[in-house]
Amino acid sequence: MKIFKKILDIFNIKYFYLKIVELSTKILKRTIIKKISKDIFIFGGDNFIGNTKYLYLYLSRHSNYRLIWISRNNETVVNLKKKGFEVYNKFSIKSLLLSLKAKYIFVTHGFNEILPIELSIETKLIYLAHGNPFKKPVFDAKNFRTIFSTKYDYDLMIKLLVRMDYHISCSDNFNEILKKAYKIKISKIFTTGYPRNDLLFCKENQFIINLKKKINISNDIKQIFLYAPTFRENKRAHFPLSEELLNDLNNYLEENHSILILKPHSLEEVIDYKNLKNIRIAPQNQDIQELLLISDALITDYSSVFLDYILTKNPIIFFAYDLDFYRNTRGDLYFDYESFVPGPIAKTGAELIELIKTISNWSLNYKEKIEEILYFSHKYVDGNSCQRVCNLLQLKINSK
Repeated sequence: MKIFKKILDIFNIKYFYLKIVELSTKILKRTIIKKISKDIFIFGGDNFIGNTKYLYLYLSRHSNYRLIWISRNNETVVNLKKKGFEVYNKFSIKSLLLSLKAKYIFVTHGFNEILPIELSIETKLIYLAHGNPFKKPVFDAKNFRTIFSTKYDYDLMIKLLVRMDYHISCSDNFNEILKKAYKIKISKIFTTGYPRNDLLFCKENQFIINLKKKINISNDIKQIFLYAPTFRENKRAHFPLSEELLNDLNNYLEENHSILILKPHSLEEVIDYKNLKNIRIAPQNQDIQELLLISDALITDYSSVFLDYILTKNPIIFFAYDLDFYRNTRGDLYFDYESFVPGPIAKTGAELIELIKTISNWSLNYKEKIEEILYFSHKYVDGNSCQRVCNLLQLKINSK
């Protein structure tokens, strides 16, 4: 079987593509592009979201560097160009040449966000990360082998880990976990906070009003519940509630001028709730940080999104209807679920709806627990993470 797998790897198109890109960039570095430019920064991402987005926007306002977004999503390319940003398709010649000349390259998921080139020794690769270590990632995950189903996927991850110069963290309490899970030196991990979480400290009322308007939330809506479940292997994003319970929930939301927004994982197929007026589906490319900012309460399960949302100090409900199954298939969590999470746990749809209806009765009971987990998972609680990343890299920032 091992010999058969090696043969498949050799003929794997993606793996062949990886080796061709590596070879061609080695040739380019020795012939055409021998020097990097200290002013060129590359940001990778199919969608304009996450830590890369917020650091990109911060630098666009506070620096004179040449900032370039790389994406394989044509819609993202077109939209960013309309806003006046410099952006190129990931597979373009321009993307290749600029990446070879860049001083800094920023990613949130891995080498798949940019071309898997052989970077210059002078180029610094910054892994801004995409989630706190609540679930076990990468080499600590029970389903490690299914994450890297081909040699191409595995090699891309190894390439990131070997070449990474900086791994951004939110708390010193997570750094030993990150060291083990990613098999990197502790000296490469830096606690600055995530750039995306700076948005959660926004207090500008007009900005929030405009944001709700952009997402089509009317002024008469008094309370917003956000349901953001973790990714599941069956790739189905839906409420595991009966039709009767869904109608009950929708009626309660309507009567109380409230809505519930379901934010699926970007890789999941969405089940439409078009007949339920007050249960809405967020677009898959919707920036979840914007939803976290405008939400009055979060509903999640095993997703580390609650470790971002906790910065708002708003109530959190944990809908763990398949906890045992999740542990057996995806793997254990780093912390004891029942004692760690700062909110009530619902095991059934009926329990969830009851917690939504009685949120004003129980939310104050979790105030101390929220504070405890907040300061455990965030070294800084000030909305200045972008600035700290820039200080770490010794970037020239203006004070506007």
